[in-house]
Parts: sequence; structure tokens; C-alpha cells
Amino acid sequence: SFAPKRKRKDLLEKKKNETNVNLPDSDKITDEPSETRQAEADPKSPTKKKARSRKEEPEGDEPPMQQASQADDDDGDGDGDGETVDNEDAVSIETLGEGEEEIEQTSKDVKSSQSHEHETPVKQQMPHDAQNNDKMNILEVCSFQEVTSSQDEVPPSQSSIEERIVVDSTQTVVTDARKHIRPKPRWGHTMTRISNNRAILYGGQGHLEDFEETIFNDVHIYNIEEDMWSKPINCEGLARQWHSTTYIPERQLLISFGGETLCPKRGTRVTQEVMVLDTEIFLWYPPTCSGDVPSGRSGHSATVLTNSTSMVVFGGVRSGRWTNTMAVLDTLSWKWVAPKTQGDAPRPRSYHSATPVPREGKSWLVIFGGNNKNQSFNTVHCLETDGKTWTWINPVVSGDIPAPRTGHSATLLSDKRTILIHGGWDTMMDVEGKDMVFGDSYLLDTSNWTWTKNKVDSELFGDDNEENSKGPKRVGHCSILTSDGVLSFGGRNTERDDVEFCDDLQIIRKT
Repeated sequence: SFAPKRKRKDLLEKKKNETNVNLPDSDKITDEPSETRQAEADPKSPTKKKARSRKEEPEGDEPPMQQASQADDDDGDGDGDGETVDNEDAVSIETLGEGEEEIEQTSKDVKSSQSHEHETPVKQQMPHDAQNNDKMNILEVCSFQEVTSSQDEVPPSQSSIEERIVVDSTQTVVTDARKHIRPKPRWGHTMTRISNNRAILYGGQGHLEDFEETIFNDVHIYNIEEDMWSKPINCEGLARQWHSTTYIPERQLLISFGGETLCPKRGTRVTQEVMVLDTEIFLWYPPTCSGDVPSGRSGHSATVLTNSTSMVVFGGVRSGRWTNTMAVLDTLSWKWVAPKTQGDAPRPRSYHSATPVPREGKSWLVIFGGNNKNQSFNTVHCLETDGKTWTWINPVVSGDIPAPRTGHSATLLSDKRTILIHGGWDTMMDVEGKDMVFGDSYLLDTSNWTWTKNKVDSELFGDDNEENSKGPKRVGHCSILTSDGVLSFGGRNTERDDVEFCDDLQIIRKT
């Protein structure tokens, strides 16, 4: 539950005292005496030393992920949770389906920002309804590091602090334009568009500087028009991969659910935790959820239906068992329900795609692809609802049907009826001993359920050097719709010896 108001203010006051931002007098948003602010401006202060040390530390430097060990099946077949699962011992997509013992983790005490140890990121409790009372205090600890993708790093200068601090009056945030902020190569992350010009990237799996694999907890913001990455300060979330993020534009909230996270004793574990990022002030908080909470899982889908406050969670895998159950979270009341459905549900699967498609008076959720232990899928399924009844439809598709795949991306185009599928892989097939990774794209017209192969491959986007291009083939990437086409970031290509994780941006245009 949320912290009492007095405790919350104490935490904010503590955070404010530990975070030193030197602003011009005209832009001050603090009630501290001038002597304290002068002390904060001292480049020799501990806070300033920590700010300079950020440049030297590798981005996303979490504790190295250990190899996942055998998990305890604490969600066994006879637990009575009502889930329909594939009960075969699984060998999923490398680390994808390796669930671990659930260690539920509620809210944590705020840790000191002065610590130089690698720690689990701070989760700051701040209910959305309480923003107005503490807005000015919160803004003091929510600043940004920002730089264009072509800018070189500039050594910190003790004599020109004011020149490096930029106040964006339109968003009331502070930006530090010194560093080259670009997400590390990764897969299993999420990328969610939050406005016409901005998208948020969160989490995923990749390498540290010593090539140890880890799960990231970082948040990056991509400015589409300016081709520029920025990183909010003090905005690390729970380290997650193969989780879901869903955006609520009316309240500027990003909801993250499930996935795999770091576990000190076992390497990774699956989680059922819900965390919310307020994208107006860039603070994470745990909502107080009630109802029939779904079990932890990874490789699931979570989608807010069109013209609705309902977030639908479907499928996923845990402890080597796949599920095809559905759970619905009301994002206003934060209550989970498990509605009864009609029709034949898709087979249990993970790493599929779920795309919301608006229909007159109803909403569709179109499911494509995914995998279980024995096979990958290329079937199409549709969940239809009017908010009261939930019905599964299995349409008969025609045209140039794509090969079975999993770990692909799916994006609804601007016509609100065509879905573009890109990439993915089929772990049941291989090329010279390596998993078959796809670089093709297909278009599904949901008005007549017809497939068409897109004839244009993806291209490098923005100011990236061609040498940075990892090619169109990739799996575990994410895509968003832009005015130029479907934009993808990250992923993995195991077919190439010189490429593992990707960090380039690729654009796909409809033919």
C-alpha cells in the first residue's frame, strides 16, 4: 500500500537533500537556504563527485546475471490456480522460458543515492493522485541526461557548471547535455510510444562491459523527430526482461507487468509484480492491486484495448510450463479479474504478439505466432469483447502466410486495420546449426484476414553509421509506429558470428 503522506514527504525530503541540481535563481524550485545551494554547487561535494563518476561507469551496470538453475515448481499442476498449461518439461528460447521460484517483492525502503555499490534500483512510492501536493518537491529529483546521438562526450568542467545545465520550461525538467546516452545492445526489452514524438525503452537483456550477460533496469527516452536518446536520472526500475509495458495516455502512466528479473541465489526468477511509471515526473510506484492476481510469467502479452481501461494479459511461460489463460486489469481501480470466455482459446504459448484493433462497438485483440516446447506457431486468433462478454474467434486466413515464428514484433498501421509483422525466429528450425532468424515482414488485413508479404526490407534509420547496422534479421526486438513507417530497436541475430545483441534503429515501410 502507499506510504502515509508524512512518510512520503520525509522520503521526498531525504531524496531532495541527496540530489543536488544547480539551477539559476530564476528557475529555483527549492525552499533551501542559499548557503546550502552554494554548497551543492561546489564541484568537490560528494554529489558532484558521483555525477562525474556516472560518465566512467558502464551504462546499465547491474549485478552480473548468473546462469539460471533448476527452478522449484512452486506453481505446480495441482495448485488449483485454474490455468491451462502445457505440462511438458520445457526447453524454451535460451533463457526465455526458464522460470524460477517466485519470491514476491512488495515496496522497498528508499536507498541512499550516495552509495557507490551496485544495488537493486530504488522504487519510490508515489501514488498518481498525490502528484499535485508534492509536484514541486518531486521535480527537484527528476532531472535528465540528454544528448544527440552524434555528440561526443565532453569532460566535466568545474568552472562551467551553469553552461552544462539546461532547463526545459515546456516540460519543467533539467537536462544534462554532456554525455552520449545510447541504450546498450539488448533484446527482451520493451519500447512504448508515449506521444507523437517520444518513446520509452525499458529493460531487456544484454552484455556488460566484461561481456557478462545481465538484465537491465534502465529507462531511455527516444526523440523520434530529432533522432536523440535521453536518460532520466534516478529513474531505474526493476531489472526485467521479457516483461510487458502498456501506456495509458489519459493519465500519462506506463504499466509494467511480469517478466524475468534478477535473483541473487538463482540467477533469474519470474515475477508477477506490477509497477507504474508516471511519465510526467518520471517516478516509479507500485499500485495497490486487488482481485484475482495472475501468477508470474514471462513472454506474455499485455494490451490495453481500444476505448477501454482494461489491460488484457494473455499467455506466457513459467517454470517450463506454458499457459493460455487470460487476466484483465482495470487500470482505474487496479483490480484483477479472470473473465469467462467463449469459443476455443489458442493453444498455450509465449513470445507471441497481441495487437488491439478497434471495431465498431467492440474491441479485437489479434494474437499471432508464439511457441511452446515442441513448436512455433503461425496461426491467427482474435479475442472479441464488448466489455461484458469475451469470445475467442479463430479466423480462416488466406494469402501469403508467414512461416511459424516467435519473438517477432507486430504493429498496427495508421489505417487501424492492417498489422505489420516483422522478424522473429523459429527455434525448431536451424541454418547450419544455428536458429533460423527472420528479417522479412508481412501485412495482415484484418478486414478480410488476408496476408501479404511486404516487399521492402528494413533500412537503417536516423544518423546511424552503416557500419552499425546489424541487418534486417532479428528476434526479441520492439517496434513502434511513426510517420516514416514502423521503427524497430534492438533484438538479437544468432545467425551472424559478429553480432549478438543489436542497438541499431531499423525502419520498415509498407509497400
